[in-house]
Amino acid sequence: MTFSSLPATSNDTRLTLRQYSKRIALPIIALSMIVSLIFLCIGYFEYLFLLERKGGAIHSNLIWASLAYPVILAGVAQYLFAVAVIPLLFSIPALVFGLFYRDRPKVALQMSFLIWYLIWWAIYFTSNALYPHSKFSRLDPSLAGLLAAIAVVLLIIIFTWKLYQQWKLKGIVAPFIMITILYVLIWIPDHNIDTHATAITNSPRQQPDIIVIGVDSLRYDLLANQNSPIANIPELRKIYTSSYQFDNVFATLARTYISWLSMLSGQYPTEMGVRMNLSEKEPPYPDLLPNVLKHKGYKTILGLDERRFANFSAKHGFDEIIGPRQGALDFLFAGIDLPYLNLLNGSPLYKWLLPYSDLNRAAYSIYSPERFNRSLIDAVGETDAETPLFLLAHYCLPHWPYYWPGTPDPNAASIPAYLASIEKVDSLIKNLKAYLQQAGRLHNAILWVVSDHGEGFPSPPGSEYKNHSLREAPSLLGLYGGHGTNLLSESQSRLVFAVQRFEEGQPVILPESNKTVFSNIIFKDITLKLADALDIEQALPDKAPAFMETGFTVDAILSEVISPQKVFQETADMYRVNRKGMLVVRTDKEEEIMQQKSFGVAEQSHIYSYNPKENCFSYIDRKTSQQKICDGELGLNQQRALTQIKRHFALENLNEPTKAAAAQP
Repeated sequence: MTFSSLPATSNDTRLTLRQYSKRIALPIIALSMIVSLIFLCIGYFEYLFLLERKGGAIHSNLIWASLAYPVILAGVAQYLFAVAVIPLLFSIPALVFGLFYRDRPKVALQMSFLIWYLIWWAIYFTSNALYPHSKFSRLDPSLAGLLAAIAVVLLIIIFTWKLYQQWKLKGIVAPFIMITILYVLIWIPDHNIDTHATAITNSPRQQPDIIVIGVDSLRYDLLANQNSPIANIPELRKIYTSSYQFDNVFATLARTYISWLSMLSGQYPTEMGVRMNLSEKEPPYPDLLPNVLKHKGYKTILGLDERRFANFSAKHGFDEIIGPRQGALDFLFAGIDLPYLNLLNGSPLYKWLLPYSDLNRAAYSIYSPERFNRSLIDAVGETDAETPLFLLAHYCLPHWPYYWPGTPDPNAASIPAYLASIEKVDSLIKNLKAYLQQAGRLHNAILWVVSDHGEGFPSPPGSEYKNHSLREAPSLLGLYGGHGTNLLSESQSRLVFAVQRFEEGQPVILPESNKTVFSNIIFKDITLKLADALDIEQALPDKAPAFMETGFTVDAILSEVISPQKVFQETADMYRVNRKGMLVVRTDKEEEIMQQKSFGVAEQSHIYSYNPKENCFSYIDRKTSQQKICDGELGLNQQRALTQIKRHFALENLNEPTKAAAAQP
C-alpha cells in the first residue's frame, strides 16, 4: 500500500494554502532551521575558544568589539542571512511536494517530511564526498558518495512517479518546473565552462604583455637541481630551464605581502616604511609597478587566493583582483564550513552571500584550486585583445597547511603534503600557460616565474621524514621552521627567480644562470627595462645588496605541527580592527614587533644575521652550512658585514655583540 492509496479519514479535509502553511510548511521550515542551527553551533565551536584568555578574561576586541563598524555589521549580517536562507531554499522541494496531498493532511506531512529527510541526507553525504576534510565529514568519501547517490536516486524516483500521476494538474507542475530551473541556475558555476581565447598575434600594439607567475613557499632547491626526484613539477622545470635564472636572489622579508611590495616597488622595507604584514603604514603607491603600468595603458590583474595577511587593493594599482573579499571577517569566516553552504561552492549565489570564503585558500577544507585557475583564465579572456596585460597570478596552495579537498589525508606529514601542493600548482600553471598561448598573450610578452619566499623544515628530535633532503640541520639559534623566522636559512629566504622575453611567440633570452647575489627589489627595474625592448644584459642592475629582516614570529608557528588555536592565542592582542573592517597591527605593538626582529645580509660565501635584542651576531658558511655565533673581537669580514647591517637598518648606535666566540670566516 502506498501513501497515495491510503483512504481519507473523517479528519482529512483539503487544506487551504493558509492551513497548509501552518500545518505543513512551518514544521518543515522549523526543522530546517534547527538543523542549520546545530551545524552552525558545531561549526563555530572551536572558534568560540580561539580568543586569547588572560587572567580569565576573553579578549574579543578583534571582531566582536568591532561590531559597531558598519562594514563589519554588514558582513556578519550577510553571513547570517546565508545561514538562514540557504536551508529554506533546500526545503522548497519538500514543501512543493506536500502540495500534491493537500486533500490528505497527514499524508502531506508524512511525504513532506520524507522528502525533507532525503534532501538533507543527500546534502550531508554529498558534502562529505566532495569535501572529505570538512569538520563534518566522518565517512570515507566513496561510501559517502554512495549514500548521497542513494538519496538522490530515491528523490528522482519519488518526484518522477508523482509528476507522472499528477501531470494534468498544471497548476502544480508549472511552479515545480520553475523551481527546478531556479535550482539549476543557482548551481551554474560563475564562469564559462569553455572560454574561447581570441588570438591577438596580429595586434598592432608594441607593449608586451607582462605575465608574472608566483608560487607561494616555492623553495629554490626544488628547481635548482633539475635532476632532483623530490617533486614531480615538469611545467615549472620547463619554464625555469628555458629562462634566464637569477640563482642567488633573496627576499627582503620572507613573508608574502612585504616580499611582493619589495618586488613591485623596487625598494627595501626600510625605504617603503612598511616593515610587517597588516601594518597601517602605506607603501609608496605611485611607485608600484602596477600603477606605473596603468599609466602606460595596461590592464592590471592580481590573482591571489589567500589575502588575510596581504592587504593588496586598488590603491596598489590593480584594476581587478581575483580572490576572496579582504578584511577582518576573512579571519572569522574562512575556516568555517557548513555542509549546506559547501554544496553551493562555485555558484553565483555562494559568491554573493559568502565573499570571504569564495576562492579562499584559507578555507582549505572546501577550496578548489581549479576554480581559482578558471577565474584567472576568465579574467584574461575578458580583457580587450588590444589592451596590454599585466597579470600577477600568485598561487598560495603550497602555503601551510598544504592540504585541500584533493589531498587524501590532512594529517599527513608536512613534507609530503607540501610537495603534493607544489605538484598541484604545477598542473595549474600548465593550464594557465596553455590558455595564455592560445590567447596570444605569450606572442609579445615577458614571463616571470618567482617565489615570494621559501619554506623551512627543521629537524626536531623524533620528527617524521627526519632524513628527508628538504630537512635542515638543527640551527644554533633554535628550531626555526616556516618562513621569515631565520635569516640563516636559505630554504626560507632564497627565491626562485627566472624571466623570459617572447617576441613573435619565440623566446629571445638565452637560458643562463646568473650567480650574482641580489635582493628581490630588482624585479621592478628589470621588468620595465625588458618592456622597453632592452636585452637582459642591459636590464641587469649594477648591484642590489641582499639585506633581509625577519617577520613577526611567535613560538606557535615554529612548531612541527602548527596549531591555529595557539597562534591566535599568542597574537590576538597584537591586532585591532579599523573602521574599514581591516585587521591591522596595533600602533602601540609595532615597536614591540620591531624589537623582536633580526637583520642580516646575504653574500656570495656567507649569510650574516644580527639580533639587536639578544645582542647576537651569527653567520653561516653557504658552502659548508657551518653555523657560528660570535662574540668578542670580530674578524674583518664579520665587522664589515655587521657595519653594513647596522647602517642599512639604522642600528649604528647599538652595542657590539657579546655571544659565544667563533673564528673569522
